[in-house]
Amino acid sequence: MAGQEAFNPDSSGYDIETAKELMELYPLTIPKPNRSGRFDRETIGQDDAFQAWVWHGEENDWVRHGGTLDPRTGMYLKGMAKNAPKDSEAYKSMRLGIEEEESRGNKVIFKDGRYYSAPSLTEKPTSKSMDDIIQQSNLMEALAPAVSTRTQPSGKAISDISIPTSEKYGDPGGWSHGLTKHSLIPMNMLKLRDAMTEALTSPKIQKSGKSQKEIAEQTIGELLGSKKVLKKKKKEKTLKKKILNKYNLMNRPGGLVAYRTEEGFPTGSVTQSKAAFRQSESGEGPDTLVAYSDRPNLRYKIAPESLVHESIHAAEGDMSMGEHQARFDKVEEDIVKYNWVRDLLYNAMMDKESEGAKLLKGFIK
Repeated sequence: MAGQEAFNPDSSGYDIETAKELMELYPLTIPKPNRSGRFDRETIGQDDAFQAWVWHGEENDWVRHGGTLDPRTGMYLKGMAKNAPKDSEAYKSMRLGIEEEESRGNKVIFKDGRYYSAPSLTEKPTSKSMDDIIQQSNLMEALAPAVSTRTQPSGKAISDISIPTSEKYGDPGGWSHGLTKHSLIPMNMLKLRDAMTEALTSPKIQKSGKSQKEIAEQTIGELLGSKKVLKKKKKEKTLKKKILNKYNLMNRPGGLVAYRTEEGFPTGSVTQSKAAFRQSESGEGPDTLVAYSDRPNLRYKIAPESLVHESIHAAEGDMSMGEHQARFDKVEEDIVKYNWVRDLLYNAMMDKESEGAKLLKGFIK
């Protein structure tokens, strides 16, 4: 655009041209909230949008905020201003941002004239880490309050290739169910996360006349059984959010890792199980979901339903077992009723990268 200065990654500016492109690719379609914010910088977004609504208490208004990273590449859109005092809020905010990236197995690097969030394990020796850059330049505002990291689309805050293998796959030990001992084959949690997000939030209109998102929320609401409409709606959204949050955390504390088996279904003094869910005993690691099979491939008919069933347990913990299976049957059937949803979940569960993970991590001797 004529008269507009080119973005300087070492300034306190924002790459508005790239942001505009991302706004078109991942539009924010939810309307501006019609209530006041509960607290300053409260954020309301949608899973597939680049922007989100953020409450500005000083202005008493909701303001659209763009993301800090380009979800396709991990490139920072916010500039890194130099010579900031170390006791400044901007500098502290930058340090928090760096620590968040490191918790994901990433580092902020400078490459080809721009700053990126990139996996530590694949960082090239010629790339300078953010800690080195800070020591040399005393940079600030990598994550200034005006651009919240919480506004990133779910699962798109870092490019897919920047998520390390150690987060995408669990590290299985022994697993027994009834009298059966199983060898666990890791599933790709990145693929499962994306598939489950689509199955629960897709705006695609189905033959019933409702969107897939509406179908998922309605059937989850029926499972929860609340009679009060407003309370029911809140519980539906809360449970769905919990499910997707478990998947988004992957192989981290509070997250979820999934496996499949080939030895057969559990035998012994247990009810025939198609899948199982177990919470982390220490709470310091992820919970575990296992889908059973008696063949090299999971059974197409039952695997997606089992995934939905155990995902609800993963988010909600042990629910009332009074009419356990009968209550879950409708949820499973409704969510995977249409072939494209079943295919989506099944293909994610059988992703071939799982075999590569076994070889890479030494699960096959």
